[in-house]
Amino acid sequence: MRLHKRGDRLWHTDSSFMELRSAQSLLLCHEAPPEGGETWFADTRTAYEDLPRAMQDRLEGLQARHSLWWSRSRAGFPLTEEEIDARPHAIHPLVHVHRGSGRKALYIAAHARDIVGMPREEGRALLRELIEFTTQPQYVFNVAYRPGDMVIWDNLCSMHRGGDFDELKHRRDMRRTTVREAAAPVSPDDPFTELFTASGALALGRLSAPRR
Repeated sequence: MRLHKRGDRLWHTDSSFMELRSAQSLLLCHEAPPEGGETWFADTRTAYEDLPRAMQDRLEGLQARHSLWWSRSRAGFPLTEEEIDARPHAIHPLVHVHRGSGRKALYIAAHARDIVGMPREEGRALLRELIEFTTQPQYVFNVAYRPGDMVIWDNLCSMHRGGDFDELKHRRDMRRTTVREAAAPVSPDDPFTELFTASGALALGRLSAPRR
């Protein structure tokens, strides 16, 4: 399970792998390590606005395919491309209008696996370029925790990642609540319980399976 959770230390956007995205997240600290374990945030609205006009035009109308299993494989979880292909994913625009501010924002990060209609490696190269641009120092800040601290953020105009800490010596007990974006009346509910149950079962199975 520790290996499975290392994906949280990649730049990501909560639940972008679901059709109905998470809008806000609330993270409450119960226990924090003495060093590290902070959360880093990146502003995807200002980063988009600072992109060259040619890049903004290039991104217009493009969609990315998001997968939980892709981000976990990037963190070291042993999954093949074929296994990831066979598992659920969601497709979202690379750029969308943030409802609260009316500003455009990038919607990218670690769950974004490739770009629809583009050769896979070309799409991944573009995603890496956008993530690297968005995580420059001028768009990033971090929050360190003490027990009782709570942070609330908007997933639809930011990315975030957990900071490293010595997990063999210290505990980091954080309790998260997510608020999903408003759905159209015809939108079905996403199977969160089913997905995360399968995720946990896969993690335990992989970690306990004998090596061949």
